[in-house]
Amino acid sequence: MKQTIYLGTLLMALAVASEPIAVTVNYSNQAAIPNRILRAALKEAEFLFSKADVEINWVDCTRFEGALEIPRHCQHADPTRFRVTFKADSDMRAVTMGFAYPTIGSGNRAAVIYSRVTAYASKHSDMSDVEFILGVAIAHELGHLFFRTTEHGDGIMMPQWDRVQARKIGQRGLRFSASQAETMRTALAAR
Repeated sequence: MKQTIYLGTLLMALAVASEPIAVTVNYSNQAAIPNRILRAALKEAEFLFSKADVEINWVDCTRFEGALEIPRHCQHADPTRFRVTFKADSDMRAVTMGFAYPTIGSGNRAAVIYSRVTAYASKHSDMSDVEFILGVAIAHELGHLFFRTTEHGDGIMMPQWDRVQARKIGQRGLRFSASQAETMRTALAAR
């Protein structure tokens, strides 16, 4: 009888642990990325997070940029929502494809620099497509926000990508590690 109870408790714990954590991410396409490319990149980022048991719900807030009245669901001051802005270019270091602010304000804002993503994609066009590279760049910057740190690591969270990473991106092999996924889910559950 005790074994049955322990087994039942263990199975319930595993079921709860495998439930994905749902996160809402607002985005603004200031870079005017073509819809086909942006949709494919968002799907790729969604796929990468799904492998870490994190479910992403995207909200397009592009049309509210510069508006006097911004709906609550698109306000970046809401700490329960994350925000990614797609910028055409930046004054940041030339190798930087994006940046995140995990410790400033609500710790929920990041940006991806589309011109840097397309430059990397052009350089490695024989290995991967821009949609996949953009999707991984989105996942990388959101990773900083979800982890609440600017530190880098392995896999998606590497600070710089070369041909090896381009090949892995093209093969959909650049992912969050199991320990990164667990840390991410723990940090998100604590928000």
